[in-house]
Amino acid sequence: AHHCAEALREVVAAQPGYVPAQLDLVETLAQLGRREEAARILQGISPAGVEAEFARLRHLLGGGPTQGGA
Repeated sequence: AHHCAEALREVVAAQPGYVPAQLDLVETLAQLGRREEAARILQGISPAGVEAEFARLRHLLGGGPTQGGA
């Protein structure tokens, strides 16, 4: 899983507008127990177009449902 996080970081660095990679990174970090880092990254992602996935990850991080903003 640590390798996955590093690979996703590389994708996000190369393609910062690619939201699916950002969301996958958040989920991977959460699963690694790095919830604070995951939450920080999630706050910087606009949920537009990925509202259901965004809400699922907010719930995973204990933040409850999203209200449509970071």
